[in-house]
Amino acid sequence: MEAIAELEREAENLRVAWQWAVSQRNWDLVSRAMNGLGFFYEWQGRLEDGESAFHMATSALHVDAGADAQVLLGRAFTWRSVFAHAQGRTGAAEEYLAAALRLPEQIPADDQALLKTQAFAWLRVGIQAFFRDDEKARAGFSQSLSYTSGSNTNGGPPRPERTGPG
Repeated sequence: MEAIAELEREAENLRVAWQWAVSQRNWDLVSRAMNGLGFFYEWQGRLEDGESAFHMATSALHVDAGADAQVLLGRAFTWRSVFAHAQGRTGAAEEYLAAALRLPEQIPADDQALLKTQAFAWLRVGIQAFFRDDEKARAGFSQSLSYTSGSNTNGGPPRPERTGPG
């Protein structure tokens, strides 16, 4: 709990550091900070701050055509869906997840960052549909699991079809 309290005291510095990293397009730093910042905002109920931080990231990443940036864009859209869903904006959350799952086909099928990003997005599809659509929730959880288990002909995780959450 002390670590969370310290992060809470440093929230403004976290926000400024995030803004700087995104504005500098320091994608390595953004990638390393993304999940920690997302979980901090979610767990502390800082939903507007989370939405704002990940809106900034998706806006900046959208203009970078590199494969690494596009994978990171998928993860940022998934985090945006977390905050939109928590605020009761189901339609926006679904749009962000659909965007996260529309990654460029030129990314190699065995790219581990892509597989993790897709698993995270499909997990959120399942979570967000859990209380309102059993079939969609089951499909989301199943797709997420398929990105993290099993094997394909290359010896890595299977690559499910790239489809949207709808």
